[in-house]
Amino acid sequence: ADGADTTRARSAPTDGEDVKVVLEQTLLTCPEVFVYRIPPMMTSGGHRAEDWNLAKPLETCSLVVMRRDDACLLRLLSEKPKKDGPPGATEPHLFCECQIQLDFGDPTKKLEHWVEAVVDSSRYSVIRISDERTGREAHVGVGFRERSDAVDFKMSFQEYENALRRERKAEAMHDAYERSRHPDGGGGGSDGGSGSGDGAGGSGAPPGGDSLTPPSSAGGPSTLPAVGKLTLKEGEKIHVNLKGVTDKDKDHGSGGGGLRKSTALGLSGRKAPPAGTGALVGKGGLLLKKPPSDRQVVAASPPTQEGETTKPAAG
Repeated sequence: ADGADTTRARSAPTDGEDVKVVLEQTLLTCPEVFVYRIPPMMTSGGHRAEDWNLAKPLETCSLVVMRRDDACLLRLLSEKPKKDGPPGATEPHLFCECQIQLDFGDPTKKLEHWVEAVVDSSRYSVIRISDERTGREAHVGVGFRERSDAVDFKMSFQEYENALRRERKAEAMHDAYERSRHPDGGGGGSDGGSGSGDGAGGSGAPPGGDSLTPPSSAGGPSTLPAVGKLTLKEGEKIHVNLKGVTDKDKDHGSGGGGLRKSTALGLSGRKAPPAGTGALVGKGGLLLKKPPSDRQVVAASPPTQEGETTKPAAG
């Protein structure tokens, strides 16, 4: 099996002026797959491959699993003689096709509705094929010679399902963000520019006044950060206002350098201690008492031996 990921786009005609682009992505190709006519399921336990007469397959085909827009197509191709070709020349012909259209809101439209594993082997599965012209559906069995091909077959459907889930989640997040920006239901381009603020400011900030975090419909900050607005251009600066620091304190700190230096050390806006208290500002914003003088140290010294006296040192 070839699990190469091939993606191409094609334009689908529409009635309007816009052209819809349909993406086609090849998830898996396998040159040999056995197709079986299966009997009706006898019990509720599931299908069993041992009941299919595995020695006599209905057809030997090649397999292509591809994604087209939101649908996943499982195509079984058989060889037929090529028209107007040399003797022995063949060309691929569509034998049957399974169209998978997942709907995560409908429990009946899960992957098991179209592809079901058998209970007695990991190399065989049951698929639901359909005819686009008549709308009829039927079940056929498919089997692989190598177990690795069967694993790639199952992984291709898991890749399709996971990619579709990510796309649905991204669409829901985008819709929630657009509703938070315009809670009244109005579009972003009604004022002649998308996302522009009032005519006087022209700052382009969304309703709520915060240009970094868009507001939610409940009035609080949204959980979707505007990532593109969190970077600074060359030459731009950020000015931080510290709580409890006034303009007078800033001017005083610019002259002596005491307050500005202390806030740079992490004081987080604490005011400088009043003069005359003997308090010093240490590293990290801690307030330290002024160390005692020599006299105080002598006065606080422990008592000496009996009969000895200690005089304070001369100042």
